[in-house]
Amino acid sequence: MAVGGPAAGLGGSGAPGDDAADGDGRAAQARDAGLNNFEYHLLARLSMAPGRALVLSDLAWQAQGSLSRLSHAITRLERAGWVERRACNDKGRRVEARLTDAGMAKVEAAAPGHVREARRLVVDVLTPEQLAALGEAARAITAVTMAGDPGACEEPGDC
Repeated sequence: MAVGGPAAGLGGSGAPGDDAADGDGRAAQARDAGLNNFEYHLLARLSMAPGRALVLSDLAWQAQGSLSRLSHAITRLERAGWVERRACNDKGRRVEARLTDAGMAKVEAAAPGHVREARRLVVDVLTPEQLAALGEAARAITAVTMAGDPGACEEPGDC
């Protein structure tokens, strides 16, 4: 759903959620949804997680953000009622973020705009051959990053 964009010439870092790196269309779409791109990415990750919850350190890694950045974003999302933090009693002193029902409604409402923008920026500008090559490259990269997960990316639809 969320797609990171290059920062060249845009004044951003290129990190997910850096609105300056996302271009005018993505920043405007995020503002319209009441979320920056990083916050949307967090909600989307939580919406796909088992029980709609992830340990904060895992969520930070998946969202490509520091724990500090994640903590600030989770605080904003908590204040909006979209996420709640809770202790992971079975995992030592770790804390997890859980997507609330209101948060699920928010990500579902914001998703169509993000999908439209990803299509406009990626799918619509590539030929079918380029899309196939992009898919092959993404699967190869994902397979390497998921190397610690046996069975991940064995089939094209798995990644």
